[in-house]
Amino acid sequence: MKNTMRKIVTRIFKTILFLGVITAMLAGIAVFINKYSIKDRIVASYERVQQMESDVFFDEKNNQTDHEEKQIVISEASSEVDEPVYGETEIIQEDFGPNITVPEDLDMIEEKIHSMTLHEKVCQMIVAWPEQVSNINKTQTDEEGMLEGLKKYPVGGIIYFGDNLVDPSQTKNMIANTQKISLETSGIPLFICVDEEGGNTLRIASNPSFGLKPTPAMETMSSKKEVKNAAREIGRYLKELGFNFDFAPDADVITNPLNQIIASRSFGTDPKRVSKFSKAYSDGLHDEGILSSYKHFPGHGSTEGDTHEGFAYTNRSLDELMQSELIPFKDAMKAGADSVMVAHISVPNVIGDNTPCTLSEKMITDILRNQFGFEGLIVTDALNMKAITKNYTPKDAAVMTVKAGADIVLMPLELETAIEAIKAAVLNGEIAEERIDASVRRILEKKKGLEW
Repeated sequence: MKNTMRKIVTRIFKTILFLGVITAMLAGIAVFINKYSIKDRIVASYERVQQMESDVFFDEKNNQTDHEEKQIVISEASSEVDEPVYGETEIIQEDFGPNITVPEDLDMIEEKIHSMTLHEKVCQMIVAWPEQVSNINKTQTDEEGMLEGLKKYPVGGIIYFGDNLVDPSQTKNMIANTQKISLETSGIPLFICVDEEGGNTLRIASNPSFGLKPTPAMETMSSKKEVKNAAREIGRYLKELGFNFDFAPDADVITNPLNQIIASRSFGTDPKRVSKFSKAYSDGLHDEGILSSYKHFPGHGSTEGDTHEGFAYTNRSLDELMQSELIPFKDAMKAGADSVMVAHISVPNVIGDNTPCTLSEKMITDILRNQFGFEGLIVTDALNMKAITKNYTPKDAAVMTVKAGADIVLMPLELETAIEAIKAAVLNGEIAEERIDASVRRILEKKKGLEW
């Protein structure tokens, strides 16, 4: 009996011991499995975060990211913030959505706009002749006057004419000094502009002191290659002298045989030829790093009058213009034109009255910007021309052209009046400051390739 009980107790003990060992082994295996499961989850989570960080980028068309699922954790900012370094990116939280890494070049432009006063932004939209800024007649070397002028009115560009240009040495020094002053005072380079088309419109090559062979009139050109080579040569000496913006080519289609103001400046009467040759000219300038400007939207080739002297108009309808004069300008965007210059001509059968195109929102914003999809700079023809000054005050002309959609106000008759009028229109709500910012953004985008 005792032996039987002993055997039963021994068997029960061995069973309990065996079960205990089995339980311990199972627990160990569970710990082992759980340990590596956690590790795998940590690794997977880390890899997911890495992928998320590489996927997040600034894209205006795809800014609907689920920020709850893809939330980027940013460490607390230190009290000292380093200035952004060219070629890097930084975190922007103000304008582009929460915690988005913005490309450096866009960041640089937005930072600049954000730091500018309204006065500085409006001034960037002005291209003046040098005498307006320096208050010296026929400015050729007046550094002191230019320094004081650019401090007061940090304009976006200067346009030079024959009277300002004596010879290569004087021109190079004058432009270099003016550009240096702009960079020192505003931190932004100037558009250094000129009308150097060829034929009768040559501010530089027509002066024997420069020792250049004048480019023939555009109507004499017979091929795209000839046009491009001619423009490349113009671009070569413009760049050498310090210019960066040529108000050319003339993209007008001649549809009125009595037209005299454009005449030989045009590539001819065939709109397709004019469009192709205008692109070749623009490409030639680009080869030398010079910005181009198609002119004179919506086409000055059907007028008889001269807007330098007064009222000029065409009775052609929008459909008629679309079939001819407007073709080169419709092609301007895909052709790579940096800007389009708008003429002071009136098109009453398009807009319903005699308002010059430079002051017409229908022509600039509705047709050129929206219908044609032109995203470059829109420049007015010179606002000191009599088609404007005989009918509008300097104040009204400046405000109207900005409201119409122009980015660059060229040669306002009274510089200070134009600037103060535009500023006042912003402050009283007539013009939204966002409208000014949009133009300044386009201007700085074009200047991005310049040294600054």
